[in-house]
Amino acid sequence: VQLAVACSNFAFYVFDVAERRLSKWSEGNGFPISPSLPHDVKHQGDFPVRIAGNPGDKDMFLVGSFGCFLAVNMGRGKLPTSCRIYPEKHVRGRKRRFSASSSSSPSKTEDPNNGSCTICLRYNSMLYLDFLSKTEMLVVEQPWLNVAANFPGALERRVYGH
Repeated sequence: VQLAVACSNFAFYVFDVAERRLSKWSEGNGFPISPSLPHDVKHQGDFPVRIAGNPGDKDMFLVGSFGCFLAVNMGRGKLPTSCRIYPEKHVRGRKRRFSASSSSSPSKTEDPNNGSCTICLRYNSMLYLDFLSKTEMLVVEQPWLNVAANFPGALERRVYGH
């Protein structure tokens, strides 16, 4: 049995409950894991609010925030220097790749372990994220523009300086 724990800076650790210690995967990535995290994960403007384990693959788990989720596959070895961004043409994904290319980190084409980490930007304002079965996942989102559109108009508006 394994337990995954995420910190506010998107650092995550996997513990082996039976042995009462960090899992071999977490030990292989180093402690603390923060310096080993992919560039895309280190520079998240968000914080994790949920973790979901995949019932179909014991080596895979999701770390979710309000604006994205990170899919980690421990079966593919150590964490890469950059994560795959899905969808590739997403505006926030282009911004991340641009900032990563301007720093000293290598590009994602140079990284052979890139399949072990994927950042999904397809959903926004996620309220809930979990697996329903081995092949199904549920994402509940509430786009803020829809919420703001339902606000009533201003009752009174004061203009200062006139």
